[in-house]
Amino acid sequence: MKDQLGAMCSGLCIVHCLITPVILALGVSGIVASVFTTALFHQILVIFVSLLLLLTLIQAYKKHGASLHLLMGLLGISFLITALMLNEQYEVMLTISGGTLLITYHILNLRQQNKHRANKLGVKITS
Repeated sequence: MKDQLGAMCSGLCIVHCLITPVILALGVSGIVASVFTTALFHQILVIFVSLLLLLTLIQAYKKHGASLHLLMGLLGISFLITALMLNEQYEVMLTISGGTLLITYHILNLRQQNKHRANKLGVKITS
């Protein structure tokens, strides 16, 4: 469940990053535009994504020892945190890259969990 939620939140980062400029270009103002563009909104979203990642990362690494997954998750969250600190020129690229890495991490982690469950049940999975 944490991986599904984590992948959805990472996807939300990407969607937010792509839709916000469109909303602003269309001249939408008010609550929607002001909430989506505040630094606080970005910080809260990154904190939430980071907490979900931390919960899954530690558990998954202890259980499966998948170093590539660990690296992918840490790199993805590093991109999102860095995007908060740099100017807007790099924010979109870093957010999309980081979000994509995190979505990939969560999907790989879900696959690893499914293989682990299947092995416990004695079912062979080919993929």
